[in-house]
Amino acid sequence: MPDFPADPPDPSAAPPRAVRVAEMLAVRCPECCRTSDVGAEDIGHRVECPHCGARFEAEEEDGDRRRAAIRAAAQKIISRPAAGLMWTGAICTVLSIIVGVGLTIAAFLNSNTVGNATILLIYAGFVGGFGSIYHLLLAAAGYKMKQLRGKGWFRAGGILGIASIVICGILFPSTWAAVTYGIWALIALSKPDVQDAIAFNRVTTEDD
Repeated sequence: MPDFPADPPDPSAAPPRAVRVAEMLAVRCPECCRTSDVGAEDIGHRVECPHCGARFEAEEEDGDRRRAAIRAAAQKIISRPAAGLMWTGAICTVLSIIVGVGLTIAAFLNSNTVGNATILLIYAGFVGGFGSIYHLLLAAAGYKMKQLRGKGWFRAGGILGIASIVICGILFPSTWAAVTYGIWALIALSKPDVQDAIAFNRVTTEDD
């Protein structure tokens, strides 16, 4: 079958219309510190945050401003669990040392009873030695979390806090505080702003 040439385009026909895609830009709410997308035409105008309902003037974030906003949002998320792990660890370190010293003194006072003295010394070593080191690590994890120094410290704080229920027992005063703050630390680590802030800190450290 012979091929027929295609009809030439009609010069009077209107040219095809270009489809315009609206440009969307990310802005950050100053109230809840969460980001949302707005149209480029909304920059400089008041918009409503879809997360918290606050109204604010939309401003496009540059790199430095975005990093600062993310760090501020991350600090807001982690401030309480980090401080909780720090204070729980610090207070329990002091208590562990005091109890360990007290058990050691009790062991010497019962030195005439070898069995009792031995048991007391074992408890003293566990509480005063292992207990103080354990709680120091808990406090250190909280401190590093506050500085956004790596995901490993968040995981360490979470695991150490939750492990208190096994290591310290359900009757120890700090156990449930450590467990609560440990779970809270792991939840905080799952937040995108916290992960981004940790990544920014890692890049900044490597650049230095």
